[in-house]
Amino acid sequence: MDNRLLIGFGGFLAVFLLFPLVAQMMRDDGGNANTASGVTEQAGQRGPDRSLIPDEPPLLNAQNLVGTEWQVEWEGYRIKVTIADNGVCYATHPLMRSITGMDYFEGRWRIDYDRVYVEARFGDEHFNEELFVAGHNLYTHRGEQIQRLQ
Repeated sequence: MDNRLLIGFGGFLAVFLLFPLVAQMMRDDGGNANTASGVTEQAGQRGPDRSLIPDEPPLLNAQNLVGTEWQVEWEGYRIKVTIADNGVCYATHPLMRSITGMDYFEGRWRIDYDRVYVEARFGDEHFNEELFVAGHNLYTHRGEQIQRLQ
């Protein structure tokens, strides 16, 4: 038997058997960037779990959300986020000036019925968060309620 034919058949068999494994690995790597709902996934974090969010109609909208203040936790720090007009929000913390030299950093927000999308850029880091509205409250995709300050 010709060795070239045997090597060619072995190569074809290897590609045929390994293709499903490689395709699955590529699909898994591509799925970690963003989910279909737009929630940014990080290590150990999955898509939204709506069972943890109360089943209440959203009572917050673009008009009554403006002027509100919320407290979010980020890397152990409690940061105050103020929702302003024209889709702008401001994040502040008492130590921010000493660490970054700025009093606040600015982000963008928009609301779409029962979801609030918040985007911010701080240096080279981009933050995207999808929040869920239930009643007069905001919830993360993990079902954690965000504390309202005002």
